[in-house]
Amino acid sequence: MVLVGLDRDEDAELMAAQLGAAGAINLIGITDVGALVGVLERAMVFVGVDSGPAALARALGMHAVIVGA
Repeated sequence: MVLVGLDRDEDAELMAAQLGAAGAINLIGITDVGALVGVLERAMVFVGVDSGPAALARALGMHAVIVGA
């Protein structure tokens, strides 16, 4: 599991802290668009909210689970 997002997202940081112990890789706040494409190209599935990264995942032809608010 790889976590991406904005470094100012407190919920994402809390999730990263909780999942870090389970082996999640925390890339929150350190991925630009190019790095995100690289991460997505290596991923099996995208799980997230309807956002820019979700649109990118769909454009790459990935299987995606989009979570609504």
